Amino acid sequence: MQEATTIKPRTLAWAVFIISVGFVLGAMTSAPRAQADHAFGSQNWDSCGGGNGCIGWKQFAEDGTTLGVAHMDNGGGSCGAAIDSSWASAVVYWNGTSTVASFTFPVSDCTPQSYPTVRVVPYANNAGATGWWAQAWNYDQNPSTSAFSACWQSCSQGTGGNAQKGYDLSEIILNTNYSPNWTWVSKHELGHTLGLDDHTCGYSGLMDTDACTQINATNAELDEVDTIHDH
Repeated sequence: MQEATTIKPRTLAWAVFIISVGFVLGAMTSAPRAQADHAFGSQNWDSCGGGNGCIGWKQFAEDGTTLGVAHMDNGGGSCGAAIDSSWASAVVYWNGTSTVASFTFPVSDCTPQSYPTVRVVPYANNAGATGWWAQAWNYDQNPSTSAFSACWQSCSQGTGGNAQKGYDLSEIILNTNYSPNWTWVSKHELGHTLGLDDHTCGYSGLMDTDACTQINATNAELDEVDTIHDH
């Protein structure tokens, strides 16, 4: 997503929070905040033309493989803490939804992992009273330079020469200045890595920004995950 997608509280600050990724090689570009609008039927994997998807994961759409996910802080300070357990619960939840979503932890301990062994990396970071609980950032890797840039609807670089287009890396930042239900927050942010958009209260589903109604995805949200990836 070209924008960092944020949730709760509703007052959103415009200051961009960027975290350095130790295992990522190359530059990453910053992006505006939280105006993603690419879900619920507006696009699917092939809608960019030429058979190349513009959102989602090529691993789910084309390869049918799983994505490696890291433990909290990629094995750093919050690995093994309660927030890491909440993260793991969210991963297990999405694996059980009978969608294309398929995640796995390459290791069961806190040993740091490198890209591309892990492609989804969570961080617990006290960013202060920013006005958001969490952010999801998706990145596209340039196959020539290996540099990463934030992407949203036009993750068009792909990897490996003629590989299909889509996300190559996701980071999820959990702002520990707040104390929400981290399992719900992690489910919600993983929803963003799967292409789902934010909604405000009045919408009933996992992707409302305030957990107003329920903590699990609706059937419509699950169907959209598959639609995004042409399944």
